Amino acid sequence: MLDSVELQEQARRLAETHGFRWLPSYKCHQGLHRGVIFRIRVWDGRIEVLCGSPFVVLVDQILNDFADAGSLNAAGIPQSWLSGAMSDKQPAGGQDLGGLVLTLDAERFETLGETGFRQILDLLADQFHEWGAPEELICESCQSQAANSVGLINNISTPLCAECWSEFQSRWPEGRVAISPPPGPVAKHIWWILGGLAVICVLLIFAVQIFLLFI
Repeated sequence: MLDSVELQEQARRLAETHGFRWLPSYKCHQGLHRGVIFRIRVWDGRIEVLCGSPFVVLVDQILNDFADAGSLNAAGIPQSWLSGAMSDKQPAGGQDLGGLVLTLDAERFETLGETGFRQILDLLADQFHEWGAPEELICESCQSQAANSVGLINNISTPLCAECWSEFQSRWPEGRVAISPPPGPVAKHIWWILGGLAVICVLLIFAVQIFLLFI
């Protein structure tokens, strides 16, 4: 059976074969394959493949232990290898869609075999397409070109086209950035109120000074 170092090498080869990029802060590879967002890492002697799609809500699947994963089951991937991932980072204005995690230890990897492992991203993509995911995602930045990369914006995996990714990476080479959200309506009103109070204070001081001149 493979040891942890060999599993790490297998995971790296799989990720680089598909052009995934290494995220140092997350210690994983991340990328886009057939409209599905993937992260691949080795953790505690196991390969973990996390995947998700902005068009597939997995909450019910997670609660039902992926009982409706027919495509994966038919390909020889048992339910016991699958688990769910819910994030505490909510997309702006949206719900947490959840993610599917395929976990492979050395024994499971041996059962799957190297050939089967090399096909694992396609098998997972097939399952997501069965659940309604499209084969292609549109760039979240320009909203016009097909996405082929993934950037992390406020810890949310964001599909980007080649041009937008190039611009994104030139500004944030690590491929991730935290952007402060714009102030909400309440915050805007508070600033208007504070500004108004400041103006009133200035006018009062000016009025007092004028009054004192005539005393």
